[in-house]
Amino acid sequence: LADAAEDLDTALAIDPADILANRTVLRSGGAPARARAARRLLAVETDLDRLAAPAAALAAEGLACLGVLKATAEAVEGWLAWSASGPCAVRITWDGGTAEAAVAPDPADPRQVLMGRAGRVRIPWPARTAWLAVEVPGRASWLEGGFQIRPVPVRERDPGEPRPLRERP
Repeated sequence: LADAAEDLDTALAIDPADILANRTVLRSGGAPARARAARRLLAVETDLDRLAAPAAALAAEGLACLGVLKATAEAVEGWLAWSASGPCAVRITWDGGTAEAAVAPDPADPRQVLMGRAGRVRIPWPARTAWLAVEVPGRASWLEGGFQIRPVPVRERDPGEPRPLRERP
């Protein structure tokens, strides 16, 4: 059994996002290791059935809200699941300010089975913003992608713009 635990540790040292190793730790590891595995799995799992065990492990650790956010060129988007009734308050901070918002529970969101309530999040990028952070004030929470750097859009070259000179080797 000690050899198996050492093998899992080695696998996660090589690739911390290894899905099979994290699923195994989630089922058999100690509490801190299970919480780490749950956070890693929430970042990569997309199947609702596969999200249930990581969500339950984090809820057992006292988390009242969890979610996954990703940056696109237009917005930070994703989902939240939470245990309290009503909407989930979020604080959005960026390099030019702060705002408060509420994520309404969506009874049709299948992720509500994870913690009782769930809803989609879409936060358009404020003008001239390079980064954005999302947090859930007053609740123990974990948000994968809670801090995002704005993707730089690929700029098309103006046909009248001179081409850059290539360096010779």
